[in-house]
Amino acid sequence: PAPGTLFKVRYRTGPGTRANLPQDTVTLTESPVDDPKKGVPATDPIAALIDGVTNPQEITSGVDPETLENVRQMAPEAFRAITYRAVRTADFREIIGRLPWVQQGGATTRWTGSWLTTFATADPFESFELTTGQRTELKDLTDGVRQAGREVHVRDPKLTSLDLTVTICVEPNAYAMHVKERVIDALTGSGFGGENPFFHPDNFTFGQPLSRSALEAAIQRVPGVKGVGQLFIKERGKAEEKEFIAMHLPVGDNELLRLSNDPSYPERGILRVLTVEENTEEAGAGA
Repeated sequence: PAPGTLFKVRYRTGPGTRANLPQDTVTLTESPVDDPKKGVPATDPIAALIDGVTNPQEITSGVDPETLENVRQMAPEAFRAITYRAVRTADFREIIGRLPWVQQGGATTRWTGSWLTTFATADPFESFELTTGQRTELKDLTDGVRQAGREVHVRDPKLTSLDLTVTICVEPNAYAMHVKERVIDALTGSGFGGENPFFHPDNFTFGQPLSRSALEAAIQRVPGVKGVGQLFIKERGKAEEKEFIAMHLPVGDNELLRLSNDPSYPERGILRVLTVEENTEEAGAGA
């Protein structure tokens, strides 16, 4: 045929494995619309133009329909694998977690005085708050899987902002101010060594506590830090500042830890880094 020629092809599907044939076994052609009983001519004018037909390659794509017994055995497992209804709180968390922008889904159910109400939220990647579009998508999703007669309200994640004071001992051959800047950068800045900062939003999710050993290790990895001294921590709106001597700082199942260290938003957590000498001077002034 000449270049650019268009072909219109009619073909049948559905014979299953019976359609599988070796190569060069198809030798006859018949128009699928030819049916003398329905008044359709048995001769196809196109057939007069064909000298021969064959299949240069073997046919192996024919598959038999699935048996009813196989459907009975396998279909229930398929429905259990991915569910599209939420009854328990865990169901909401799992379904919310399927959204591509969600690090982990969060949900809690409470009796509001008249009926049970589920409060749903999500821990988004790269952020502590939901955008307008994310909130709308989450609302539509939870509304589509909830039980009839059960309310679902979408809220922003519950945040626990931290004020942290870190005392470090600086190597003798390092400048204290440079080391302090590196520590701040490693904990709340742009990171250090190509990694996200320790308090990056994606490093904490719902119910994940603050590990003192992990915090000390992140500080100790900073070049110029000889050792980590005292740590003082304060949960804004919850408790007074105290020395961080426990192994973990626990948080609720529906809470996220936040320490942004943004001077424009001190309510989002503040980080102070002191050297041993500075800490001693402050203690002496206080005495």
